[in-house]
Amino acid sequence: MAINTKYILAILLIGAFLISGCVAPPQFPLGSEAIDLSFLENQPPASVVSGEQFQIAVDVKNVGAKDTIVDIILDGLGGTYTVSPGFVKSTETLAGRTLIVDPSVASKSTEIPGGEEAVIFDVTPKLIVGVNVQESPIVAHAIFPFESRAITRICAKSRQSLSIGAAGICEIMGKRDVGTSAGPIKVTSIEQTVNTLIIHIENVGKGNPFVNVGENELKYSGVLPKDINLFTEQDNIDLTKVEIGTISNLVDCKIPEGGAKKIKLIDNKGLITCTTKFTEVSSESLETMVLTFNYGYQQKINTNIRVVAIPA
Repeated sequence: MAINTKYILAILLIGAFLISGCVAPPQFPLGSEAIDLSFLENQPPASVVSGEQFQIAVDVKNVGAKDTIVDIILDGLGGTYTVSPGFVKSTETLAGRTLIVDPSVASKSTEIPGGEEAVIFDVTPKLIVGVNVQESPIVAHAIFPFESRAITRICAKSRQSLSIGAAGICEIMGKRDVGTSAGPIKVTSIEQTVNTLIIHIENVGKGNPFVNVGENELKYSGVLPKDINLFTEQDNIDLTKVEIGTISNLVDCKIPEGGAKKIKLIDNKGLITCTTKFTEVSSESLETMVLTFNYGYQQKINTNIRVVAIPA
């Protein structure tokens, strides 16, 4: 698929800065630390009376310098409370709201992260019977998506050029310079051989990225914590798109139509191998390749409250 020329030029300029090291991008927190959570003072209070409404206020700060949609979810209520208003997927034990945290809200400079909102839940504990005091943990989760793009240039040669073995404008064998846009998932190296690209990936952010696979679509947000399978979906990312400058079908990374290629990270590192096809190459050229990765992160905080029975 051909990419818009302006789009390629813009990416090339960014990639050149990243690769050459001429400009060091601002180092903001990545991964789960891109969103900072805290409970506002006395919200929740240390002690509440059963049957009386109180508030839980979660302060959400975007410190990762990236616009994102954050799902704030309360957990640990154990069916003891009613919460209003609720999340679209709220149950007896989970509730939350979706909000947009925009770095430009609190800052004039795009290089300085900002954006802060308080998400407030009105909570009414049910009347407790048979006990005077009941301890209850409260957990607030933030679940949010990330996207990383990596750009490189690969050598494309016709079969005739390969068979002759003559020197040309590029070498088919060797490592390729690569730049990755801001994000916790980085492409650390790409090695090209005659028939393959070996792509090394690393999670340089805090926490564990996840990929939640729903019935009909891939999800990196808009899910509940219990829906993220720690064994099959945590420490996974998706390769969702491979774009080539001028020659279509040059690289095949086995991405299913309408889906994604799942990559498992072990000790924060992963690897994917793609095949190269030179049947449509008439001579030789350096082709721009853009890889897009999608994944999600979650952050959480917790506290405890005491629910006191109504005095007799």
